[in-house]
Amino acid sequence: MQRNGTLPTYVFASVEPQMLGDATEHLKTLNDITWFAPVTGRFDLVVQLKTTDPHQIYEVVNKIRRIHGIVSTQTYMPFEGFTNGKKVENNEPLGLVLLSVSEQLPKVLEAMKQIPQVAEALVVPGEFDILATLKGRDYKEIISQVQKIADVKGITTSETLFAYKPIWA
Repeated sequence: MQRNGTLPTYVFASVEPQMLGDATEHLKTLNDITWFAPVTGRFDLVVQLKTTDPHQIYEVVNKIRRIHGIVSTQTYMPFEGFTNGKKVENNEPLGLVLLSVSEQLPKVLEAMKQIPQVAEALVVPGEFDILATLKGRDYKEIISQVQKIADVKGITTSETLFAYKPIWA
């Protein structure tokens, strides 16, 4: 299991209607972002940050919050988890799964490592316990993997967001 220092931080943002295009154009100008994508669900955007330094994360999140049209953000800064080396590529199907867990987190993470399309699973403080990123050939494959995650012992609730057209900043 990796400890933070190498694990990515994610920012989920809600955007005013008709402002998504302007917000994404502004995100392209920020240096500390690895990629971002519009998503389905309760959020409008997901942003992966390059930095793992807490002070820099704070600065980048504040820059994101100041973008005209962004009305709220939730930041998920992991303290442990795993990545399997699968990188997010531009224009590939991607799912982000927010999970609540009732079992010991190491057991759940170990079970998630066995699911081939799980690119990473991060233990995060806040509303959810784990943030998992899934990659697949298409959204049908991602949905089938979400079902495998739902079958993992100890997962009590899940919320899946589908990202479309990740943009490299």
